[in-house]
Amino acid sequence: MGDMNDGPGMDYYEMQIGKSTEEITMRDLFYSDKILKNLAGHLKWLKYGWEPSTTRFYDRFTEDTVNAFIDHILVSWRINEAQNLFIIWNPFLFDEPKQFKKDLLTASDDFPLSLDIF
Repeated sequence: MGDMNDGPGMDYYEMQIGKSTEEITMRDLFYSDKILKNLAGHLKWLKYGWEPSTTRFYDRFTEDTVNAFIDHILVSWRINEAQNLFIIWNPFLFDEPKQFKKDLLTASDDFPLSLDIF
C-alpha cells in the first residue's frame, strides 16, 4: 500500500515493460489466490479526471484542475468486508473528510487513504 504514484494508463517507462507498477504489485491473473484488489474499485474518467481520486493538480495547458488516482491500498481477495472500512480522504468527493478540508489541502499534495483493520 502507499504512494505508488501510479494511476490508470501507462507512462513511458511502464510501456517499456508492458505493465504498470500497480499491475506488477497486484500479481498474476492465473493464480487468483495471489491477486490483490484495489479497494477504490473501478475508476471512472469524468469531466475533471479520475474519480475517485487521491490527488489533483493544475494542468497548465488546459488551465483546469485534473483529478488523478495514484495512491493505493491493495488487499487480498479473501478480505470481503474491507471495502466498508476503506476511506479516501478527499473532501471534494466524500462527506466524511469535508470537516478536515483545510488541513487536508495544506498537509500534502495527495489525499490520504485509510483502512481500519480489526
